[in-house]
Amino acid sequence: MFSDRAKIARFALYLFMFSINFEVFNLLGDSGAFSVGRLTGFIYIGAFFYANYRVSFYRLNYLLFALLAFFVVIVVSSSFHLNYLSDRIIDFSLLQNIVLFFILLTHERYEPGVLNKSIYGFALGTITLSVSYLLGIGIQYEGGRLSLFGDNANIIGIRMAISSILLLYSLILSDIKITGNNVLILISTSLMIYLMIESSSRVAFISFIGMLFFMMLLYLSVNPLKRLFPTLILSGLLLYFLVPYILSNDLLINRLFDSKEGDLAGREDIWFYYMPSVWRSIIFGYGFSGFDEVSMGIFGVTASPHNVIIEVFLYGGFVAFAFYLWFNVQVFFISLRMYSIKKEFIGLLLLIPYLGCVLSAQVLQSKIMWFILAFNCIAILEETPKEQHSISSLPLIH
Repeated sequence: MFSDRAKIARFALYLFMFSINFEVFNLLGDSGAFSVGRLTGFIYIGAFFYANYRVSFYRLNYLLFALLAFFVVIVVSSSFHLNYLSDRIIDFSLLQNIVLFFILLTHERYEPGVLNKSIYGFALGTITLSVSYLLGIGIQYEGGRLSLFGDNANIIGIRMAISSILLLYSLILSDIKITGNNVLILISTSLMIYLMIESSSRVAFISFIGMLFFMMLLYLSVNPLKRLFPTLILSGLLLYFLVPYILSNDLLINRLFDSKEGDLAGREDIWFYYMPSVWRSIIFGYGFSGFDEVSMGIFGVTASPHNVIIEVFLYGGFVAFAFYLWFNVQVFFISLRMYSIKKEFIGLLLLIPYLGCVLSAQVLQSKIMWFILAFNCIAILEETPKEQHSISSLPLIH
């Protein structure tokens, strides 16, 4: 019975990761309460406890303390900044993601390798999203930028960038062998790269190029003589497909040149208007409730700062930012440990789009970003991670 329950929890995790690609697809029209991503998230959490798993913080104490302190500071600040515009003391989306972070790591502790496998559930969801484009389902263009199922173009681009790198990573670990599986990977990756470019997302494109560069560099550094030829083959294929895609999209090229000139699609204006409020309450911020008041006072609506550093300062000031920074530094060094032990670097690669979104988008409410953080913390769960749980041992690759 326990084994059956464990299978249910595993399937629920795969379903959850798959559905993240449809996170804003709401089951009840405009209401966000029953979005697919949120619903499958609760299903996964329920299945986790149904499997008789118990959340464990062993070896996670410092991560727990940093996140708990970060969240508590903001909640306390919120209680001091209640106003007639907002009484939001707790952001339940952020709270759910923090809980999910520890549940994912506990699941990995009970079933080593499950996060490695589940990340391909996310890639499968992105492939499904790409197929929907081919079928003409859920397609929208806003200002010339691709949107699928009403989701933000930047988010679509980031998903395509992450999943294409995941598939390319599995491809290079097979040394670019010509198999039916690898051919499907190349076809799927080509489509996702095309859709990423169609989204005209600068953060997605730059993240993809950064991940691709470091992936090839780290892959080649392990065994240069053996891996030089596969590296040249993959590089040639990518250049053959990628360059025409890029050159065919004038909007993306213009947006990249605009970035060079300092035009960040209005983000720089948002940052400029928020900065005086940051300095007025630099120590403890305004909390969730105070942030709503500040934002509506400036813009007339609750507007994202499109920069997580500014967002955290507005929520909890320097104190909350210090705990948030401490948490992220821990994640980074744990990821380095994974690379030093196993020479696996997919986690490090995924931190590139995470950093891109920290600087120009949102991560606190993004489930895939919290999964990336959890994925990078796998190495802390055991003293010597076992080779049999390596991502290179997944059935997808062989």
